[in-house]
Amino acid sequence: MLFLNLIKWDASKLSGLTLFSLFTTIIMIAVGSIVRVTGHGLGCPDWPLCYGQAIPPLADYSAWIEFSHRAIGVIVGIEFVLILLLVIKYYSHIKILLFVAVLANVLFVVQVVLGGIHVILEIPPVTGWIHTGNALLLVGLVSVIFSLANSITPVNLLIISKFVSKRLFVFFAGVTLIGLIFHMYLTEILRASNSGICESLNCDNILRWTSIFVPSSVSLLLLISLTYVIVGMVNRPRDLYFVFDNSVFYWLVSIAVVSLYSLLLSGSFVTRSGASLACLGFPLCGSESHGIRYLVDIQLLHRYLALVVGLILLWIVWLCRVVLNGTFDYIGFSIVVLLVMQGALGAANVILRIPMWSRVLHLTVGTSLWVCVCMLWTLLTLIQYKRNGIYNY
Repeated sequence: MLFLNLIKWDASKLSGLTLFSLFTTIIMIAVGSIVRVTGHGLGCPDWPLCYGQAIPPLADYSAWIEFSHRAIGVIVGIEFVLILLLVIKYYSHIKILLFVAVLANVLFVVQVVLGGIHVILEIPPVTGWIHTGNALLLVGLVSVIFSLANSITPVNLLIISKFVSKRLFVFFAGVTLIGLIFHMYLTEILRASNSGICESLNCDNILRWTSIFVPSSVSLLLLISLTYVIVGMVNRPRDLYFVFDNSVFYWLVSIAVVSLYSLLLSGSFVTRSGASLACLGFPLCGSESHGIRYLVDIQLLHRYLALVVGLILLWIVWLCRVVLNGTFDYIGFSIVVLLVMQGALGAANVILRIPMWSRVLHLTVGTSLWVCVCMLWTLLTLIQYKRNGIYNY
C-alpha cells in the first residue's frame, strides 16, 4: 500500500485504471494473434529471456515481434497488480470485487506460465489453444471489474462523450461492411476463370487499396464500438436497479456468456487444428475431401455453434428493447454491429483464404463481442444483487 501512497492514488482511480487495463488486455490478445499468424511464435526461442538477453538483438525483427507481445504482457501484469492493491486498500469490504480482482491476478500468473511452457515446448497447438482460452478469461474478468468499479465511481469521459454518437457509429459500420463485402466480391471475380470484368475494372489495383482500407476501417470501427459501450456504461441511469425483475432474461444472458466463450474456443481450435480452410465455401461448405473429413467436421461445428450463438445474441438484443425499454441499447447496438462484423470476417477468412489481417481481426472482434456480453451480464448481476440487498453501490 506504500506504493499507492507514493503515487498518490485514491479510490477514484480504480475505474480509470481498469478501463485502461481493459484496452491493453485486448491489445495484448491482438498482438499475440499477430505473433501467431506471422509465424514469429519462436522469435524469442527461450523464456523468460530472449536469446539469453533481457532485450532482444536490435536487428532481429522476428524477435522484436514476439518481444512486443511479452512487453505488453508486462504492462498488463503491472496494471492487474495495481488494480488488486487499490481494491484491497479501498474496497476489500466488497467481496465480489475483491474475489474477481484476486482471480484475475491468479489467472494472469497462469497465463505467464502457459506462455513460457508454450515457447519451451516450441509452440505446440494444445498449449497455444489453452493460452488463448485463458487470455479470454482474463479480458472477461477485467470487463467485470470495470463494470463493478464504474458502478461505484464512474470514470470521467465527458470529453470523449462529445465525439461519440449513434449516427456516426451506424455510418462508419455501414461503410466498413460495404468495403469488406466489395473486397471479397472483387477477390471472387479475380479468382474466376472469366476475368473480363476485372480487366475493365483494374481489380488488382483496386484490391491493393481495399486491402489497406478494410483492415484499417474494421480496426477503427472496433475502437468506436468499444468506446460507444464504455460511454453508455458511464452514462447509464442509476435507478435501473429498482425496475428490473426478469430472471429468464438474466439466465439467457448467462447462457450467452458461456456459449460465446465456447464459440471463441472452438474458433481457436479450428485454427490450431488446421481446419481453417477445410471448407472452401461460405456459408455452405462447398467441395470437400474425404481425406480431411474430420477437419471439415471441426469447421462445420464452429459454424453451427456460431449460428446458435448469433441467434441467442440477437434474441438478447431484442429483449433489451422489450424488457428494459431500450435502457441497454448502447450494449445491444454494439453487440449487433460486432456480431455482423464477426460473421463478415469469418466469411472473409474463407473467401480470401485466411489473410493475416482477417485472422487477427476475427479474434479481436470476437474478443470485443465477449467483453460486451460480459459487461451486460455483470450489470444484470449487480441488479439482482441490489434487489436482494447483497450489493449496495
